[in-house]
Amino acid sequence: ITWWKKYSIWINQIVTSKQEVSSSLDLEFKISDPIPEFQLKSVKNNRYTNSNELNIHNKLLIFFDKDCIHCNNNFEHFLALREEHNKKIDFIIIFREESFAKALEISELYENELDIYVVRDETFKKFKLRFLPAFVKLNKRSLIELSTPVPLEIIRSI
Repeated sequence: ITWWKKYSIWINQIVTSKQEVSSSLDLEFKISDPIPEFQLKSVKNNRYTNSNELNIHNKLLIFFDKDCIHCNNNFEHFLALREEHNKKIDFIIIFREESFAKALEISELYENELDIYVVRDETFKKFKLRFLPAFVKLNKRSLIELSTPVPLEIIRSI
């Protein structure tokens, strides 16, 4: 309940700031912003890749954290909604480097079928993520189309 209350307050601040056309708040990425460049390390093979080399067009980036109590539940909810609504979307899961053990655990849980990467903490800051998990939807040109911690919002946008 606390997480949802904080999220509701944050959304209200965004709506209010947009209505007031306040540029003093650095709240989130705007729609159609290009993603920042960053480096990813694959959990499967420990290889590094730059974001501009990875085929991330029309993908969903899902940001997790090992200490996030809502990440597992929201991810499971996302998978269930995706199946229930028969939505096809490619996604990759991104953890902080310090969460490598948790990323490996998730990878093994799903029998290495998921694309899971770890990134430096600064990547989370570059994306201006306020709540986790964060579902960041990219369009064909790898521009940010939507960023939300709510799985149903992502499913409805597909």
